[in-house]
Amino acid sequence: MGNKCLICKVDDKKMPLIQFSYQGKTHHICTQHIPVLIHQANQLANILPGLEDVSDTETFVD
Repeated sequence: MGNKCLICKVDDKKMPLIQFSYQGKTHHICTQHIPVLIHQANQLANILPGLEDVSDTETFVD
């Protein structure tokens, strides 16, 4: 099984993928969907539980 974008399921043979970790698990996202992860992370709550309470402009800086 190859790596696939967690949103659109494209694999790394068709599109560059970025690897990231969240809650101890490794995920991949394609370059087209990086803006969703950065600016609209709460829209990924159905895929990455725990993001539902993150506002669109919230950052994760302490």
